[in-house]
Amino acid sequence: MRRQRQHARDHAHRGTPSSARIKVLAAVDPWWCPPWSLAWQRAWQHIHDQVQAGHRLDADHHFRSFAPAQRTWLRQQRTHYDDLHPDQQRLLAGIGLNRESACTRPINPYAETALAHACAYAALHRTLTVAYSTVHDDFPFGRWLVQTRRKARQGRLSPTTHTLGPWWCPPWPHTWQRTYHQARKQHDAGQDDSPALQ
Repeated sequence: MRRQRQHARDHAHRGTPSSARIKVLAAVDPWWCPPWSLAWQRAWQHIHDQVQAGHRLDADHHFRSFAPAQRTWLRQQRTHYDDLHPDQQRLLAGIGLNRESACTRPINPYAETALAHACAYAALHRTLTVAYSTVHDDFPFGRWLVQTRRKARQGRLSPTTHTLGPWWCPPWPHTWQRTYHQARKQHDAGQDDSPALQ
């Protein structure tokens, strides 16, 4: 195979027609002689086979369902995506790593846990206007929320956080949002206590 690859590269370099043997090999596997390293192709093929078998390419979670060496390789493809050959990018897209997922910052386990606490807290209290010292199920929820709002205002935040709703990080002061929530809570309580209309 090494000799055949060398022949194929020589033909391509000279611009001469490929031999019948090279055409047969290309029909069997179009990437048998790629313009990039065989190590890259073997790594891609191994992950491709796992994805075809039902393995999920979880780009949002640092590819945690793969073996350490494969995670490292996938992270390298994400980091150097724009430097790859267009056909390498197409091959990666075929296993689920396209330009969009390569540019998306993955969620770290701490942030994922924090999002779960935020959703649970919002479902229970109907608000995310909390003090810095607020703790939810032993998680420093208030501190995380303050830090996350700061990142959002600086434009350094994963889009996933927007699932918290439109007003989790309002452009007005936090004191206004807290006062509004208290007023709404009193208003809703007043409506619940009022007699039903006949």
